[in-house]
Amino acid sequence: MTSLSRRGFLRAAAGSGAALVVGVHLPGCASTARLGPRGELIPNAWIRVAPDDTVTFVLDRVEMGQGVMTSHAMIVAEELYLRPERLRIELAPADRSYDNPELGFQITGGSTSVHSSWDALRNAGATTFVALRRAASEHLGVPLEGLRAADAAFTSTTGARVRYGELTRAARALLPSSAPPKAPADYTVIGTAVPRLDVLAKVTGRAEFGIDVVPPDLRVAVIVRGPFGVPSEEAERYRMKNLGATLVSFDAEEARHLPGVQQILQVPTGVAVVADTYWHARTAAQRVKVQWAPSTLSSTTITQQLVAALDAEDGKVVRDDGDAEAALARAERVLEAEYELPYLAHATMEPQSCTAHVHAGGVEVWASTQSQGAARALAAHVAGVSEHQVVVHGTLVGGGFGRRLEQDYVAEAVDLSKRLGQCVKVMWSREDDFRHSMYRPISRHRVRVGVAGGRASGWSHHVATPSIVAHVAPNWGRNTYPGFPGVFSDALAGLYEGTIEDATAVEGAKELPYALGDVQVSWTWVDPGLPLGFYRSVGHSFNAFVVETMIDELAVALGQDPYAYRHAQLASSPRHRAVLELAAKASSWGTPLPAGRGRGIAQHASFGSFAAAVVEVSLGPTGLVFHKVTAAVDCGRVINPDIVRMQVEGAVVFALSAVQYGEITLAEGWVQQRNYHEYPMLRMAQAPAVDVHVVPSEAAPTGIGEPGVPPVMAAVANALFQVTGERARKLPLRR
Repeated sequence: MTSLSRRGFLRAAAGSGAALVVGVHLPGCASTARLGPRGELIPNAWIRVAPDDTVTFVLDRVEMGQGVMTSHAMIVAEELYLRPERLRIELAPADRSYDNPELGFQITGGSTSVHSSWDALRNAGATTFVALRRAASEHLGVPLEGLRAADAAFTSTTGARVRYGELTRAARALLPSSAPPKAPADYTVIGTAVPRLDVLAKVTGRAEFGIDVVPPDLRVAVIVRGPFGVPSEEAERYRMKNLGATLVSFDAEEARHLPGVQQILQVPTGVAVVADTYWHARTAAQRVKVQWAPSTLSSTTITQQLVAALDAEDGKVVRDDGDAEAALARAERVLEAEYELPYLAHATMEPQSCTAHVHAGGVEVWASTQSQGAARALAAHVAGVSEHQVVVHGTLVGGGFGRRLEQDYVAEAVDLSKRLGQCVKVMWSREDDFRHSMYRPISRHRVRVGVAGGRASGWSHHVATPSIVAHVAPNWGRNTYPGFPGVFSDALAGLYEGTIEDATAVEGAKELPYALGDVQVSWTWVDPGLPLGFYRSVGHSFNAFVVETMIDELAVALGQDPYAYRHAQLASSPRHRAVLELAAKASSWGTPLPAGRGRGIAQHASFGSFAAAVVEVSLGPTGLVFHKVTAAVDCGRVINPDIVRMQVEGAVVFALSAVQYGEITLAEGWVQQRNYHEYPMLRMAQAPAVDVHVVPSEAAPTGIGEPGVPPVMAAVANALFQVTGERARKLPLRR
């Protein structure tokens, strides 16, 4: 899959009225400023300084618990000499002006938020500050170097003071085309542990998530959904690929007469029950009798497809250094292993929901989405209107992990609102979310490693897995989203033509940093039909597990310490090596452990960042016991060390939950896991002590939301080997 290159920061434009408005043209954006409903100038992402000293920052990324509301505000506040809590933060609406320059669309994902906005926001803040400072110099009649800025005001050496708000009119005429941001030596905000700005609203219940929205005259809809199977023609028309088996018939006579029920009708993804409230709709939905076409999709048949794919061919070669097959043939010994990692659900705390109102003037959408742009484009497509007639209201998001990049629930709400001519909220239950999601792909791997002369002489890794790109491309292509760069469409065309691989299928396997002799990595595309989506750390979540457990096995086979072996083989990869060293040192690697306890190590790079983990485990009466996790990360310059620690701690719990419990299975088209009792999360009493260490860096910030997950999963399996002497080839590790 290709990605769009970053472009330079584009110059800001001045606003109208009494406020100073500075546009932040993020790299890669092409939109221009526009007038708002009250005549204010609204650039694509902006800083607004009002006469009452209110400084407003429009957050162009979605806050879904990862801390961008705080990190981005800190970047802007640093340049404006403000405390971050002094900023008034607004959530950005859907607009191509807010496109993520890393991904080419208005998306929050891929751990790109800080990296993609770092230069743009610093320059925007610096440009604003220079204009205000020039205006203050003229207003007070003192030279620029005689001014000190603090708390939205300038003070001269003589004690004269002028507020930012008093300078807005004059500053508008003094905006420079660009301005150098602060030198790191002058930072007072960046690099400090500023408390998160979204916490108070969340703990007091004032924060509004998509599921909380209640516009006037709202109707609530619940959809009765079926097993996975062949999608209907209408579902394909609305880009709802493989969302359910064919509906044969339904009987809603009993449900129609229940209190609060407004209407029951067939829709592309099943049978919709529309009622006054969620519980009226849910109660009635349980009385709807639906007959679905039989489905033969099961975990057994899917595994058979994967095994057959590995046996039938070598796959599309995506890395070919030397001649791995010849090296394996000459090897004194060959280590061979097969791995299988299951489908996984995102299991977000907030189930999917969307409120939509299709009316004569256009469409309004309220949704917990990771992509306001995708929500707007799909809403326009389903409603049959121009994108300019669609307004997407920003809300906080109760967990994403990639699930909310897909907009199937948005399409459902818009479709129903259009049919009924009313404002409709489609609400998914927890069971809906588990049984009808967009899953992390299942994968099967065959790895062979040659050993000769006391070292690795060849490495062959064949991956068989479904393609995320093949599933999302019809949803994200040019036909559905006019104006979209079409990177997914291009990737899909390449898949069918055999000219490119799905990068998400091989990431983490293709970029081996170790010195292993001749290397070949290949991929076979298997498509059982289950809908797929991006999952926290995507392909790294399964490929890192395979690579790092196999490296561990290789180290033991060579009679070497797993840490020492990795360290030696990473001589040409200093950032990989640095996090490995830090994690090993901080965890007291090599010191004795209590009887029955194992210690495992792993490292991995993803999303521009480097991470390593050391995990201590033992076996208890009910399964794995996690005692301690020591993690080390290098994510470039750190904006807020507390947020980095929070994200790594969250990644640890996320990974441990997947290792111990995560598995989606199917029988006759039905997902067997319905709720958290069948798809558990790690509980607080099971959570280990987590010790996070950060490698100091002056490099540009990189991702931190996802890189902590992959090494933890592998380190657990490596620790378990120390306890049992058996290698883990399949997840989850239930014992």
